[in-house]
Amino acid sequence: MDVVEKKINLVILLGSLGGGGAERCLMNLAKALDKSTYSISIIISKKIIEYNVDCLGDVNIISLDSAKTVFCGFKLRKVLKKIHPDLVLSATYMMSVVASFFLPKKLPFIVRESCIVSKRSRNKTEEILQRIFYIKINSRAKRIICQSVAMQKDIIRHLKLNPEKTQLIPNLVDTAFLEKYESQECFGDELKLIFVGRLHFEKGLDLLFRAIKLCKRKLTLTVLGQGPDEDELKSLADSLGLREKIFWGGFQPEPYKLMVNCDVLMLPSRTEGFPNIVLEASCLGMPTIAFSAAGGTCDVIKEGVNGRLVKFSTEDLADA
Repeated sequence: MDVVEKKINLVILLGSLGGGGAERCLMNLAKALDKSTYSISIIISKKIIEYNVDCLGDVNIISLDSAKTVFCGFKLRKVLKKIHPDLVLSATYMMSVVASFFLPKKLPFIVRESCIVSKRSRNKTEEILQRIFYIKINSRAKRIICQSVAMQKDIIRHLKLNPEKTQLIPNLVDTAFLEKYESQECFGDELKLIFVGRLHFEKGLDLLFRAIKLCKRKLTLTVLGQGPDEDELKSLADSLGLREKIFWGGFQPEPYKLMVNCDVLMLPSRTEGFPNIVLEASCLGMPTIAFSAAGGTCDVIKEGVNGRLVKFSTEDLADA
């Protein structure tokens, strides 16, 4: 009689399946793992699903239907009691905080950090809370995964973590999926730039607009994404006289079909943990221009190979 080995019951925790890099990365992981070895459930605190989850195959998507992630702890504990996971991987900060308080004590728990932690807090109160929460996360998690060298060094220094508790694992990219998008030879008289990301202060789109205003070359910019600063950014673009140069494309689950028709990916972020979009652009044969001060960006962009790093100023960005 053949012995049937028990599958590893893995639970991945996310705030949602909205249009973010962490969500796409963890979907890639769930898709790539061997389903004969792993039984996978993705638990999201909010029922926001903007990606195509049909590609995941035999992966169970469970929504806790919480208005805010911070209040989903009891619902999370109830669901976990039903599915009896062998391992929990949390991929977003607030879900990691909630899980550290509500997971059963003996359940193995791994945290994936998603940003440069010293840059996460917007004020002193948030900084104090982050330090308090990370005491709990650190005491509960078996490992804390960092995506870049910059992220790992920052979290060890800023939160005084034991280096042995952290592990460096860069994000993965579904190269087989990207092969269907053929890169086009562009670089005509008009330079076609593209930005893909959340419309938020940390992504630095305002800096890119000011750099474009200074640039004398004929160019256009396609902006793909959504976020809390969209209206403010559109007003800024209009005030700078850039309305005719910018195309607002909104969130695109698969931005690659638009990327291959552009020349350069722009990454003007003030800080980055590990920019997936740069890896994906490289797979498409597209160079990236980014600020050298943006955390994990320096791990991904190799000068003259897949892009260019510039000093943190709109003037240097314009000259690039």
